Amino acid sequence: MTAAGHALLVVDLQNEFLHEDGHFPAHPDSRGFLSNISAFVPTFRDAGGLVVWVISEYGTVDEADVGQGTSDPLLPIGDTHRGRTPCCVPGSHGALLYTDAEVLVDTQVDLRVTKKWYSSFRSTGLCEVLCERGVDKVILCGLLSNVCVLASARDALHYSFETTVLTDCLGWRRQSSHTRALDLMSNMDLRLQTAEEAIIRLDSTTTI
Repeated sequence: MTAAGHALLVVDLQNEFLHEDGHFPAHPDSRGFLSNISAFVPTFRDAGGLVVWVISEYGTVDEADVGQGTSDPLLPIGDTHRGRTPCCVPGSHGALLYTDAEVLVDTQVDLRVTKKWYSSFRSTGLCEVLCERGVDKVILCGLLSNVCVLASARDALHYSFETTVLTDCLGWRRQSSHTRALDLMSNMDLRLQTAEEAIIRLDSTTTI
């Protein structure tokens, strides 16, 4: 099995969404996604894939860079957090990786990327880093499925990465928004797979 040329983007496994004191907790019915990620990450890494831990830090943004959002309230994917309730404030407990995620990080080989927009690619230099490392295939997991994962999937396709989203490795807050996000992604030029299906595919071919 080989995951050479692949990057796994693990999006926003932070206290803000997973700790009991977080301002935007994932729905309890979605919490099984964490155990699926925990099983997938070491298998993927051992197969030679690059694991990228993406975290959000929302605060002041350059207003000149605003304007790529959408009027669809379910899909503000070009934007950033603007609500009254603070989210992933730099230096706060909420912005830290959740304990169950932190223990999965291999500081010797994994990458960390901090973003201030919903997309993992916007203003982070991630695209350039992946290209420099010979990555042309991206696998996405994490949360929230209808915001940062969806935004990152869209931009991964924009930058011509072959893109897979792990459907059983996604966290969400509202079932309706999650279903809507999956419907949108099913109409995009990407692959929707479970973690087990992705491993089987890695085991049988060099492409996902």
